[in-house]
Amino acid sequence: MMNDQDFIREKVENSGVKAPEHMDEAYVMDAIADTKPDQERVGKKRTGIRVAALAASVVIVAGAAVGIGVHLHNSRAAVPQVNKGIGLVQFENYNQVRSALKKINEKTDRTYTTSGGYDLAVNEAADENGDSISVQSSSKGAFTTGIEYAGTGSDSVGSSHSETYKQVEGVDEADVIKTDGRYIYAVEHSYSDDDYSYRSAVCVFRAIPGEVDPILRIVPGEGFEYAPATADEATPDESTDINADIAVALGYDSALTIGDIYIKDGRLIIVCEDFAGWDSDKRLEDYVRAYVYDVSDINSVKLLDSYSQSGYYQSSRMIGDKLYLISNDYSDEEQIPLCGRGSTPDEIAADCIYSVQKPSRSTFLIVSSYDTLDYSAQTESKAILGVGDDIYCNENNLYIAAAEWNYGIWMDYVYAGDEEDAAAADTDDEEDDIDTVKTKIYKVSLTDGIAFTAYGEVEGYTNNQYSFDEHDGYLRVATTGTNSDYEDVNNLYILDDSLNTVGSVTGFAETESIKAVRYVGNTAYVITYERTDPLFVIDLSDPAAPAILGEVKISGFSTMLVPVDDNTVLGIGVNTGEVEYTDMEVQGGIKLALFDVSDKSAPKVLDSRSYVNYNSNVTYNPKALVYNPDRSDYVIPLNYYYYDSDDEYIDYYDDWNSDEWETWYRSHVEQFGGMLNFRVEGGKIVETDLYRSEHDRIDRCVYVDDTVYLTSADDYGRVSLDSVSYK
Repeated sequence: MMNDQDFIREKVENSGVKAPEHMDEAYVMDAIADTKPDQERVGKKRTGIRVAALAASVVIVAGAAVGIGVHLHNSRAAVPQVNKGIGLVQFENYNQVRSALKKINEKTDRTYTTSGGYDLAVNEAADENGDSISVQSSSKGAFTTGIEYAGTGSDSVGSSHSETYKQVEGVDEADVIKTDGRYIYAVEHSYSDDDYSYRSAVCVFRAIPGEVDPILRIVPGEGFEYAPATADEATPDESTDINADIAVALGYDSALTIGDIYIKDGRLIIVCEDFAGWDSDKRLEDYVRAYVYDVSDINSVKLLDSYSQSGYYQSSRMIGDKLYLISNDYSDEEQIPLCGRGSTPDEIAADCIYSVQKPSRSTFLIVSSYDTLDYSAQTESKAILGVGDDIYCNENNLYIAAAEWNYGIWMDYVYAGDEEDAAAADTDDEEDDIDTVKTKIYKVSLTDGIAFTAYGEVEGYTNNQYSFDEHDGYLRVATTGTNSDYEDVNNLYILDDSLNTVGSVTGFAETESIKAVRYVGNTAYVITYERTDPLFVIDLSDPAAPAILGEVKISGFSTMLVPVDDNTVLGIGVNTGEVEYTDMEVQGGIKLALFDVSDKSAPKVLDSRSYVNYNSNVTYNPKALVYNPDRSDYVIPLNYYYYDSDDEYIDYYDDWNSDEWETWYRSHVEQFGGMLNFRVEGGKIVETDLYRSEHDRIDRCVYVDDTVYLTSADDYGRVSLDSVSYK
């Protein structure tokens, strides 16, 4: 029996026309494989139609050799085409995607540098008008568990409770701790002290002063099972020890690692990473999975829906009920990225996959939108050959940025094994030897589905998401780069709607790097640091001509800037000090600094407070800051550690048992966790409470009404709760 490929070959040979070289068996079978999404909906019938259509097209043009060559080549272009409107290559079929991946992998096998890249688009004309094929949304089938949403009863009426500190109002950010006013949800990464097996769970605590242990642990997964736990609505079972793991959904056998969570109107959204590992020396597909649970009745938690996409978790945002997931998917074997509801997603449609014109890494950046309330709604995914580092999002646009380093032409040759050529190249062009970095920026519109709408580049790398801000249609980006003397320099760029640079301030604060940025209207506040902490005030009112208005210096450096009012900015960061008899400087402790910016040409320091020997994760994670608008004050976790270095250190491995070493350690080390509650008043930083907990370390804080709740993890990662009343 003649198969489809032989049938097509026979038609071509009988016509006397030679088929194009690229139309081999693999090519034709790939053409048939490109119908996979359709096959899943209509079965084999669709494949037969596609094959018949291919055969018919061959027969129709069999009388003209030139005609068939042109037809087959144009119908399946050897190279993808550039969408000139957004400056990105848009693929038309999976064959083009796999071809691009193959060539990128071949290149990266030969060189170490990430500069240059494989020249993907040699034909920039999509048609005679220069326009590319329009992008169609990738729609997936609906998935439902048959469980109806139980309502929004999770929110406590009239309760005042903290929310995750957000960069943009109206755009929620995921975190490892959330509260709805009745319960506190905290991510736990623990392992069993019996067999050291790992488990990632969400601990649910009642927001009641004095509560210590969770009433429930939710371990996510498609096989979710619910074991009722004692809750405030239920009558406690005296025979049940709620301190034990009575409500573990799957036990210690889950492979999922929780990244972040959201709480929205009685729903708990858990974002996880599913690391598949390797099988017979073949890397399996990793996934980012989102699970939606109904927690409106804590005694009957239900799994409502789930969503998956390939790769590892980069970031997410939530606007209303829509969750936007961003992942990075490394494709070392020409794998197409996957997305969709449930645990077995489908390949993203080929025309929803893009690339920069010179991709350097075979990694897909995947952006998906998923409705966490309407489970019949279509999901949508787009992918681009590239990676994402920092994410900035407002209600209209999502910006994804990634630093790309060029380690110099010398590194190109060395990692290719050509040291002699490297030595020659090293003297040819000194400019090529300089390590440089650029930040690639992808703009994704969220106004009508999701769509890549622009691409741009700026010199340097960004510090974090607060390096970005969109205002009046312009994107502002602050970066740290390198000059010709190998010194750090800093820049601020203003880009238009198409991500073309329209104005910039470059090269300021030489030898220093950016530690914090905050935009307020048409003003940017930038902190740089080497030995002192300069605060730069930059005027952005004219996008074409931004200008530094003034600066002020203070010891230490801020890693977070918080606008207090129109004239005052609070800095939260690291305390520094000099080492006696040397010119060395060490970082030690937390520092709060208050800046007066009423005169932007002459900013000044109003007040500062240092907490030596303390540390806090607020210095690298802005979400650890808790702001209470009812009290106009702030709460941050604090941890104290002091070691008496004057006493001889004893090695507990040398003839010491654990009890003896613990006794010695406690007598020489002072360590405790707690929280700092403070406010800004009359140009001063006023400490309200410096609370000391019985726990050695406090990770995060939230408040409900007049109580601050603090989370702590023990040596095995198990989370417990502490609480203190507001003063």
